[in-house]
Amino acid sequence: KVSRAVLECRELRFDYRKIDSDQWETRKLRPFHLADFDGGWYVIGHDPDRKARRTFALQRMKAVRVLQAHFARPADFAVREHLGGSFGVWHNPGDKGKRQRIRLRFTGWAARMVSERRWHPSQETKWIGRKEDVLEMNLELSSFEEISRWILSWGPQVEVLEPEELRDAIISTLEKSKELYQS
Repeated sequence: KVSRAVLECRELRFDYRKIDSDQWETRKLRPFHLADFDGGWYVIGHDPDRKARRTFALQRMKAVRVLQAHFARPADFAVREHLGGSFGVWHNPGDKGKRQRIRLRFTGWAARMVSERRWHPSQETKWIGRKEDVLEMNLELSSFEEISRWILSWGPQVEVLEPEELRDAIISTLEKSKELYQS
């Protein structure tokens, strides 16, 4: 239903549960793009009630209905531009265009693995040290949600050098995890 609505430029109505909520909300969307990212399907479009672009996870949608109302997809919509400041599908629509510099230091096997892939269009990497076992990565991102999860997945093989806000968020998460395992 969602892919048909994207192709036919028809509005959708559905019930949606945000990731941090127990309540279902009825939402309306003019869907522009449907994409598979990291094992999940997402639809990006314009929410006429909130007067803003939004991204919805299909796995958190139910009672999807394709409406009769048609819309014109904006000529200036480009998914690459829409998601350009995000590390995945989450972005910060409130600070349109505002990005923060993120510096990470990888060591050992993680440094080698990270150097072998293009993780983000803004990515810049450089080897530090003599044996190519320390890699510094710089990124320009608009939010921390997905990069935080990615950073934590590397365990002690990565350190956040900046910004301090992201570094503190990672430390806080690690401290909460430590408390959980000590109980």
